[in-house]
This record gives sequence, C-alpha cells and structure tokens, in this order.
Amino acid sequence: MALDINRLKDRELQYELHIRGGLPTGKVDENRAMLRELLKKEKLPDFVLPAYPYSFEEDFIAVTELMGRLTIVTSLLHADQRLHRTKTLVTLSADELSRLRTLQELIKDTRNSLDLKAFKFNESIQMLNIQPAPRKPVTSSPIMPPLDESMRKVGASASKTLSVNSTPIFKWGLKFRGDGTGDTLNTFLDCVERMARSRGVDHVTLFETAYDLFEGPARLWYNINSSRAQSWDELVFLLRETFLPPHYDDDLLEEIKLRIQGPTEPIDIYFAIMQSMFARLMHPPSERQQVMIIKRNLLPFYLDKLGPVVLTSVCDLLRECKTYDVVFRT
Repeated sequence: MALDINRLKDRELQYELHIRGGLPTGKVDENRAMLRELLKKEKLPDFVLPAYPYSFEEDFIAVTELMGRLTIVTSLLHADQRLHRTKTLVTLSADELSRLRTLQELIKDTRNSLDLKAFKFNESIQMLNIQPAPRKPVTSSPIMPPLDESMRKVGASASKTLSVNSTPIFKWGLKFRGDGTGDTLNTFLDCVERMARSRGVDHVTLFETAYDLFEGPARLWYNINSSRAQSWDELVFLLRETFLPPHYDDDLLEEIKLRIQGPTEPIDIYFAIMQSMFARLMHPPSERQQVMIIKRNLLPFYLDKLGPVVLTSVCDLLRECKTYDVVFRT
C-alpha cells in the first residue's frame, strides 16, 4: 500500500524522515517535499536503508500512546456517528414496515370493495336484461311424455316454466374461442348462465344448441368431444376439465381460504361472493367444509356471537349471522 504523504501530520512526517536519514525542518510542506525525494531514492537499485534510529522501548511507548488515542477516537466515533446512523436506519425501517402494513390493509379493503362492486354490477346487468313476457291464461294442462334417464340429469331448472320469451342462442353474439383471446372460460360460462335466464333459454336448449356458442379451437374441440356429454352440466364439466389451467382447483381453493370478510362488507354480499367462488370449483368441498371456511373468515363480531355453535349448512350459518347483523350495523 502506497504511503499517502499528504495525509501525514507533522509528527508522523518527522518519524518517516528520521527512519530514512532525513533532517526535518519546522515547515510541513518542506518536510513533505523532502520525504518524497527520499521515497524516490528507495526505488534505486543501489539504495541502502540507513540504521533504524529508535530503540524497541521507544517504539513500544509511542505505539502504546497511539493505540490509546485511537481507542478514544473510535469510541467517540461509534457513540456519535454509528449510533446515530443505527437509530436512523431503525427509524426508517420502522416507517417502511408501518407503510407496508397500511398498504396491505388498503389492498385488502380495496379487493373486498371491488368484489362487492362487481357483484352489485352483475346483479344490475341481470335485472336490466330481464323483461317479463306477457302472461297467458292457462286453458289446458298438456300431458308431457316421461323423461328418460339422461334428461333427469339436467336438473330441476330444465323443467321450470320460464317467464320470458326465448331468444335463440345464435343471436346472443356470445362466443368462446379457447385460445386465450376473449373471455376466460369462467367468465364465458357466467355470461351464458345470465343470458340464458334473461333470454328464456333452459339448460336442455343450451345443451342442444351449444354449437353456436363456440368458434375457433373451442368449436373444433366441441365437434370432437360433444358426444361425451349427455347434458349441459356434463358439457360444462368437460369444458372446465380441458380449458382451465393446471391446478386450477387447488389455486382457487387457496384463494377462497384467504378471502376474509371486509370491515364494511354486508354479510349477505360476503356469503354470495364466497358461494360464487365455491361454484367455480370443479370439485367443491362438502357443504360442511364450506361452512367451516366461511365461518373462519367472518368478522370477529360474528365469530364472538356464534361461539362454539356447530352448523352444517351455509344457509343456516347465514341465517344465524343475520340475527346479529342488526346489532352489528347499529
């Protein structure tokens, strides 16, 4: 390591000159110039270092004195600067953590608020699309032929009398491509269900005319695989099995388990959103497990009121919560 002459103090300059055979003057600049010349001579091939002018005892005393001064300076440095710097860093870290906590709460509240707004928006769209058809007097009760086994799988909704005029599916303008463009599969299926209700189309008709709902790769898939399904529900299951990403159920179930009720979120809306998320699962948990998940994520107010009561259905849990809702909202 090269000797930085400009950083040497007067006493240090005198020491460096003495050990090299130089004679210090009373001026620092002259001593520095003299030391530079002596250092140049040390690089010559025939240079011989002069005899060391100090004894071991003298060096020991000087080094001990220097160590004492350095110890004092170091302790003062630690006390004044490093402690201050440490306090500054700790304060900054605490502020950052506080901001992160605030941001986390803000994200949670924003997400709950968006869920609530999306739910209300969908309900509003559904209500706008429903146009009651004129009622006709019933003059007779036609006898319908018995349903075969495949038709029974469609569900009770297929046999209900619809109160709106039916609009053919090909006029909906709703298509699923299955290539990553346009709506996701779940969004598409939600739209189909809403439009079916508002356009007066039952599940039987949906299944029989589903060809008009697909285009691109999805239509090719439908042409090949539609024969595997015997009802609209079975077709939906095959669609989800094919077009949903890997581990979809696991990821969505994990998201459901982390979905807690917002501080200002009405109990009805929270239950509706949770049930909607459960309905998107290909293999939803049992209703008893759904009750456990929903109950665990309720606001502390409801948890305190419910206590250890054991409920086995989501409807019972909602009904029990609503008995305390008036108290909570007042």
